[in-house]
Amino acid sequence: IDAGKWYLLGRDSNPGYAGYGMDADRMSSLASLFPLIFFLVAALVCLTTMTRMVDEQRTQIGVLGALGYGRFAIASKYMGYGLIASVGGSAVGITAGCLGLPEVIYTAWQALYTLPPLQFTADWGSCLFALSAAVFSTAVASLAASFASLSSVPATLMRPRAPRAGKRVFLERVGFIWKRLSFTRKVTMRNLFRYRRRFFMTVLGIGGCTALIVVAFGLRDSIFSIMDIQYDELFHYRYEAVLDDGITQDELDTVSGVLEAENSLVPDWAFMRMSSVTLEGAEGSLTATLVVGDAADITRFITLRDRGSGDTVTLTDKGAVLTEKAAELLGVSVGDTLVLDDDGRVTVTVAGITENYTLHYLYMTDAYYASVRGSAETPNAVLFTCSEDTSEAGDAASAALLACDGVTAVSRMDNIRTIMEESVSVVDYVVVLITLSAAALAFVVLYNLTNINITEREKEIA
Repeated sequence: IDAGKWYLLGRDSNPGYAGYGMDADRMSSLASLFPLIFFLVAALVCLTTMTRMVDEQRTQIGVLGALGYGRFAIASKYMGYGLIASVGGSAVGITAGCLGLPEVIYTAWQALYTLPPLQFTADWGSCLFALSAAVFSTAVASLAASFASLSSVPATLMRPRAPRAGKRVFLERVGFIWKRLSFTRKVTMRNLFRYRRRFFMTVLGIGGCTALIVVAFGLRDSIFSIMDIQYDELFHYRYEAVLDDGITQDELDTVSGVLEAENSLVPDWAFMRMSSVTLEGAEGSLTATLVVGDAADITRFITLRDRGSGDTVTLTDKGAVLTEKAAELLGVSVGDTLVLDDDGRVTVTVAGITENYTLHYLYMTDAYYASVRGSAETPNAVLFTCSEDTSEAGDAASAALLACDGVTAVSRMDNIRTIMEESVSVVDYVVVLITLSAAALAFVVLYNLTNINITEREKEIA
């Protein structure tokens, strides 16, 4: 009986840790953008509401001034209202953000990973920043609106505000258009151009909410569409057979004989050397999959191309081809070198950068690998396709290979693709949350500004 083998995997080399880390990075990218847009729209609503509230109580401010109350005493009433509303809303938002949203996302992740119970830890820096910004946008708006009204004497404040001078809007000067508008549409046009600031605030508020929804769905579509590119356009093999690290030449010959005998079922196949390695560049390190084989075999099963121009990236015996995201993270480009740590540290020249969307890969020919390593390595994988892309054909080919000594497992790329799609399915939960939040925010913006417009025009409507 062969003795068992032990493998020690760190956080960088463990696939579970690596996958969870990439999912966390995706959430971090979302968290750096969407809260800013939400807050800007919410601040817009708060500014409008507080300013309007002070304007509506213009007469009361005049009465308080006539009774002898100081300017700051009067302004503190409205500033206090803004403080209470902003602090209360921030408390509810911080509680929901620190307890509710993490629970939803973490529950979705538990369908993919075996995770310990969630421990809630508040990011006090972000919480204090959000609270300060909310207080500033409401309290300062209240204070500024109050002092703007208090600049007038109490007698002026107690009288109704003089109506704005009427003036013709631009469309009234275009007779052939203005004559064809109904009375209601004419009133609407006058209101839009008469209160341009409020009109643009409405447009910006609804535009921001709409942008959130569009970006959320666009993000989802862009993430899931890359799976089609990766596994349909870039990867052309449909199965991967894993060979034992200690496989002998006789066992390799047996596997070759089985594949050649099954030519009608497995029309195309190739031996490869695939292993998880650590790459170190000028700006950091990462874990990648090293693929070593014959240049013709690699390019037959994997498309190497430049994403910008679409030109083919040539794999030669003078360097390795690195996937583009790995090159960006490592801070290397064509002609630079990086350190390959795989049972020993060696320096590798980057001869090309290829398009890729999932995980990181480094492609090398057998000759170049032997030149940097000093010796060649035994293949540990077989990439192959089936004449029919059906589960029956795959099962038959897998059974023939698994009957050979030295073949430990056969995996189907469709299954790996499904796993990758499930790993990003948590984005659906984020899309739902963003959509519901943006819809609620849009409703508040429309209701608030529409209510202001109707209140101001009660006599006109009557």
